Amino acid sequence: MKLFSSTETLKRTLPYFTIIRLCVIFIFLFFSHFQLKAQLLVENIYWKGLKKTKKSHLLRFIKHKVGKQYNPSLLADDEQQIINLASIFNVKAQADTINDKVDITFEVEEAITFFPIVNFGGLRDNVWIQLGATEQNILGRGIQATAFYQNTDRRHNGQLHVRIPYLKGSKWGVSFGATRWASVEPLFFGDTSTVFFLYDNRAVSSSMILEFGLNHTLEVGGSYFVESYRKDERHNGETTPGPASASLPKLLYKLTHRLDRRNYYHYLLRGWYLEQNLQFVQNLTDKKDPLFWMSWTDFHVYLSPKQSKLFNIASRLRLGLADNRDSPFAPFVLDSHVNIRGAGNRIDRGTASFVWNLEYRQTLIDVGHYAAQGVVFSDLGTWRKPGGALSDLFSGKTTEHFLGIGIRLIYKKMHNAILRADYGFDRNDASNNGWVLGIGQYF
Repeated sequence: MKLFSSTETLKRTLPYFTIIRLCVIFIFLFFSHFQLKAQLLVENIYWKGLKKTKKSHLLRFIKHKVGKQYNPSLLADDEQQIINLASIFNVKAQADTINDKVDITFEVEEAITFFPIVNFGGLRDNVWIQLGATEQNILGRGIQATAFYQNTDRRHNGQLHVRIPYLKGSKWGVSFGATRWASVEPLFFGDTSTVFFLYDNRAVSSSMILEFGLNHTLEVGGSYFVESYRKDERHNGETTPGPASASLPKLLYKLTHRLDRRNYYHYLLRGWYLEQNLQFVQNLTDKKDPLFWMSWTDFHVYLSPKQSKLFNIASRLRLGLADNRDSPFAPFVLDSHVNIRGAGNRIDRGTASFVWNLEYRQTLIDVGHYAAQGVVFSDLGTWRKPGGALSDLFSGKTTEHFLGIGIRLIYKKMHNAILRADYGFDRNDASNNGWVLGIGQYF
């Protein structure tokens, strides 16, 4: 009986051992297959359609490298990073597996990167026109150069700027430029006196750029410039506050940190962008004059539905703080062209600012290389008067809130080739309104 019982028990137990063994074999084969698949290596990376852009320049923006492990989930990321470049209009990526090796092919359509600048803008008491040219992909390596002439308030301006983001393929870059800016500037003395000055600024600048990671940079630099002020002729024969003229040579030191997590879908954007600036200005005429400092932060957010071209929600928050000197030469301005559409030209100045711009961009037309958007916007801002307190930002006395509508006419094959027209009006005073025209999105 005992032997029979043991035999029966063994027969009943054997199927369980068989099942367990089959499970172990299956798990082993599964993980072996997974490991084999995970260890596929990239053997070649091919580029099709390139006419100007260098392969070595594009390789720095993708995560896949020859001889490294292939990850199919990163292929779409590589594709997007290439599309984000100003020199690329479109790209399609394909991976082919051959004998446990992977060949990746990027089929690229390049964007137009050299084009003339015919730019203009207009608002009350301030009309300007800009003529020049820009190239965003010199030598096929993302080197940017811009030269233009601008007439503002019937005064002559110009700029030459070159930016080399990667020196010999390294993480270091440089930029340099020369600028002449001339305008008619209203300066505010107290609450009642406004004096118009002819303002001139001639500057030469340079900086070093360090890339920490993809679209994450730190820029350190400076400039030598001469500021000149001269009272406008409209004040001849009047007794007005402020000097008749002044010429001040100065040095500016700057630090700029940028972190860009935006993805471009032609004219639509998704993601966010952070830029932080810190500047110090030294007066070379009066060495005892303490350094003037100013800092500001821009934070942008862009939302739109995935796989859709229906709309974009765009937001920009700007916080600024500067040395709170009681001076009419305060650095932050309330201006239609800069932050509050419809308010006018150089309406006010401050030593601290809070500005929130919000837009809803609705796609109206999207055919081939062309598109159009309708825009509804809200521009809200508040300032601290020179010498005032930070609590002034929340008092409501210096708050401006403008609402408006606009239109965007877009040519998709050029980066930021957007003709913009906006009409803004004061939420509290409908008679205070105006048009703002320009090239490119407002932010």
